[in-house]
Amino acid sequence: MTLRVVLVGPSNLGPYHRARYQALAERGLDLHVVRCPLKEHDRPWTFDASALAFQIDAPFGEKATGASRMELLQTARSYMERLRPHATVFIGYNSPYLWAMAAAARLRGLPRVLVLIGGAEGQRKGLRREAAKIAICRALFSAAMVPGVRARDYARTLGIPGDHIWRVGNVIDNPHFAADPASPRDPAFIYVGRLSPEKNLPRLLEAHRRYRAGGGAWGLRIVGDGPERGALEPLGGDGVEWLGWADYQTVPGHLAAASAFVIPSTFEPWGLVVNEAMAAGLPVLVSQYCGCYPELCREGVNGFGFEPTRPDEIAAAMSRLSRLPAERRLAVARASVAMVGAYTIDSWGTGFLNCVEAEAG
Repeated sequence: MTLRVVLVGPSNLGPYHRARYQALAERGLDLHVVRCPLKEHDRPWTFDASALAFQIDAPFGEKATGASRMELLQTARSYMERLRPHATVFIGYNSPYLWAMAAAARLRGLPRVLVLIGGAEGQRKGLRREAAKIAICRALFSAAMVPGVRARDYARTLGIPGDHIWRVGNVIDNPHFAADPASPRDPAFIYVGRLSPEKNLPRLLEAHRRYRAGGGAWGLRIVGDGPERGALEPLGGDGVEWLGWADYQTVPGHLAAASAFVIPSTFEPWGLVVNEAMAAGLPVLVSQYCGCYPELCREGVNGFGFEPTRPDEIAAAMSRLSRLPAERRLAVARASVAMVGAYTIDSWGTGFLNCVEAEAG
């Protein structure tokens, strides 16, 4: 029997989503991706749907409407009745469209798997809103897929039973970013991401100024765009380059030209850009607030962690890495490649299929 799964998420289907879902379909899963009329961020992703092996559905339409919750539930129930899936998976929880699909799946007695990326450390909602989230998750979801230990522990606090929590990792298309760690590199740190408040870039720029004042020679490249760019650029000191937005095809080249990656976020559910940098053969400097820190940053092995609210700690990590002997730094870079080699689309697909097959019974 071919397993039919409905996966419900935002309307944005980025390159990571497509690569994962394509791999699932190619392994024989009858996958239907429901695009709800909401977005994660305003990212200019485009794609050719005709080249995909999975089905894209939009039962609620392509644009948000003023439909009542009862009307959304009726739409979701009609969709589930027509499709008759064996299991449902949800990318996120905080949307009336997702609630309607989860409620419709529950009425049919279907497994409802929440894909939970972040941990409790990233929650800023206060006790009342957190209590509401717990109530929603306990009512609507029967299982969870998580990338690592922080999300696993958080899933338990949301009421998901431990034997229904599945660790599947968080992955990218590693070959797309692959580069030889021994290839010539410019003496520069690189940041890739949105220029937004949670990315903590003012402290990164301050840390780089301190690093340079202490005799550090490496530059800092900022790749990305966002609402804070105008305020951030005047803060850039000596050796800072602003390279602007880079799409999926050009990011690997930026990473392959640098000597180390740094991510200073004060809120980052996981941080797939760390996977990218490791696949590109870079040592990594990772904020301890990033969800991926326990899995992808081993102190002194493939990089260093730091407390992101302290520019002196970021500067010290920069100095520590850049002053390693060349042979030692190359060993650190190769450790990144080896570690991220365990986080592949194939391994994620195996974990996904194990989860939905077991939950579907």
